[in-house]
Amino acid sequence: MIANFNLPGFYLGQKAYKELFRLIKTYPEILLPNTNISTIFDNFPGCIWNGGTTNYDGNLSIGAIRDIIGFYNEELNIPLRFTFTNPLLHEFHCFDSYSNMIVQAAHNGKN
Repeated sequence: MIANFNLPGFYLGQKAYKELFRLIKTYPEILLPNTNISTIFDNFPGCIWNGGTTNYDGNLSIGAIRDIIGFYNEELNIPLRFTFTNPLLHEFHCFDSYSNMIVQAAHNGKN
C-alpha cells in the first residue's frame, strides 16, 4: 500500500517546495518507504473562483502563471489541484477572464 499525500499552498509555498523536493532528490531516505506526494493544491491570487483564503498579491501575468505550473508539472512531475470553492459565485462569474485564463494555462493533461 502507498500513502499518497496532497500538500497545500502551491502558490505561497513554492520556495519551500523547491527546497523540499531538492532535499528529497538528494536524500530520498527522508521519505518513508511507500509514500508519495501526489498533488499540491491551492489557487492563484486574484482568482474570484477561490473561496477559501484571501491573498493580496494581485493578479499574476499569464507568463508567471505558466512558469509556476511548469515548475510543478515539468520539474517536479506533480499535478496541481485548484480550490475553486467560492460559495457566492453566480453563473455570470463563469465568464471571468482571469479565472478562465488560469484554467486554460493548466489544461495540459497533467492537472
